[in-house]
Amino acid sequence: MLTSVKSVVAIISLSLFITECAPRGVLRGEKKDLAIIRTAPIIAFIEAQIGEAINKATWSLDNKVGETSLSDVPLLNFNKSLKDYRPHRALAIGYPNECGGSWHSWNRSSEDLAAKAALRGCLQLVSGRDKHVGRECGARLVMVNKRLLVRPEELPDQFRKPFIAETKSLRVEEGLIYGMYQHEGLGEDLPLILFDDKGTKICKGRYSYSKIHALLGSGKFEMQCLDNQLRVQGSLSAKRVRIRNMPGSVWVGIGKGRASDGSDFNFLTGITIDDYEDYKYLLK
Repeated sequence: MLTSVKSVVAIISLSLFITECAPRGVLRGEKKDLAIIRTAPIIAFIEAQIGEAINKATWSLDNKVGETSLSDVPLLNFNKSLKDYRPHRALAIGYPNECGGSWHSWNRSSEDLAAKAALRGCLQLVSGRDKHVGRECGARLVMVNKRLLVRPEELPDQFRKPFIAETKSLRVEEGLIYGMYQHEGLGEDLPLILFDDKGTKICKGRYSYSKIHALLGSGKFEMQCLDNQLRVQGSLSAKRVRIRNMPGSVWVGIGKGRASDGSDFNFLTGITIDDYEDYKYLLK
């Protein structure tokens, strides 16, 4: 029976809040097997730009300026799939960093194909996030096989994902708030920050959603919002859904809470404002 429970927990340990991220598990003493390459940024904002960006790119070891390892770079260590090395592989992240998200492509027949697939997947992932960050979102190639194409300090420590909150509080004029939220994956008593579409911090608090919470069906959160005018607390859960333009299904976080003025304060994570009407039923 114990083995069975462990198996269930292992399955549910897939990240609730970001499908591409998993809890940190720093590997001490790991060999520094990532070469840091000096190269011009490899960025695309639309799919038609990917081919040209890759054709102009270079990630030759002749331009190596240092070395590191997955465990030395929080964002890479945070990504569980990177620890299973399957060449040819590539990783792209949302650009600029405020757009959040990443896409890991692996087991491709060439480096170029892996790089193109990573950029293409990342563009699909960040589609619609422009309205959540107030600027155009694209994709930046940051890794090919065991070569890191950015300085480690250029990478964000945590990813951001879109959120939409609905409330009947009189302190929110139109009843909807949307922007980006920042979190640290699965765990207990972790920081949670919500930013509006102008990048202004509007809520700050803590949440708990661990493997055990996932097994039981819900976690919890508590936040201070709108210059501490509202205190919000409630439950967290998750559901896999299919979203337009996205290959496969993704985890959507569901927060259901009550504000200190007595109003409901509910939110979805991983959904953009463009898709809100199709998925607001999750808040019922």
